[in-house]
Amino acid sequence: MEINNNVQELVAKLNQNDQMEAYHALKELLKISQDSIEVYNYLDTFRSFLRDEKNSYVRSRGFLLIVENARWDKANKINGFVSELLDAIEDEKPTATRQHIQSLSTLIKYKPEFQSLIEERLESIDYNKYADTMKGLVQKDVNNILKLTKE
Repeated sequence: MEINNNVQELVAKLNQNDQMEAYHALKELLKISQDSIEVYNYLDTFRSFLRDEKNSYVRSRGFLLIVENARWDKANKINGFVSELLDAIEDEKPTATRQHIQSLSTLIKYKPEFQSLIEERLESIDYNKYADTMKGLVQKDVNNILKLTKE
């Protein structure tokens, strides 16, 4: 039960004002997610993070944790909100968008049934909403994932 309490404490830190502490909690939860289903139990919490209107860090934490826990989604809970998840790929903050896109390789690995939806979503990204300095980087990330889907 100690791990569960630890996971619960880490999840509670994810949307605190102390961004460094929240970031460390995210890293630890991502690490735990690779070996244990414990973090998957908070999938609904992470889904609610996608809707945070004020903080792109919170949105990204939710996105990344959902994707990382796709490996445990035998009940197909993510399938029920995949549209909402894929809508979150294109964040107003380009760094969040890049993180989301880069993590899609994990989602494709564990949820290959989403591949065509992911391709459609990536092909519809509006690059014009990003500064010129970021457009090329976002496009590169998209191209890397699209290349992966063609393999």
